[in-house]
Amino acid sequence: HAEYVRVPFADNDCFVVPEGVSDEQALFLSDAAPTGYMGADFCNIHPGDTVVVWGCGGVGLMAQQSAWLMGAHQVIGIDRYPERLAMARDYAGSIALDYTQVDINEALL
Repeated sequence: HAEYVRVPFADNDCFVVPEGVSDEQALFLSDAAPTGYMGADFCNIHPGDTVVVWGCGGVGLMAQQSAWLMGAHQVIGIDRYPERLAMARDYAGSIALDYTQVDINEALL
């Protein structure tokens, strides 16, 4: 993110970060969390669904977490970077698939 940024209509959609919340803690609330949640929400997830998220970066991890919140029975994260796949497994509780190591179509079936 930038040191300086122009935010049109900032008086409508910005908020003051409460005391005691560090910049690092607040960072996901401004970008990855709402974007991941919106992506999961677009999928119309129902309890018991299996959800597949392509990408285990910040937004992908938040989409995976959001899928769990929406009642998914199983969440699968797909990526190629070992550290991102580890975060999907360890922090999002997802099944992590490396698309350079497995045939994704076959693995999903």
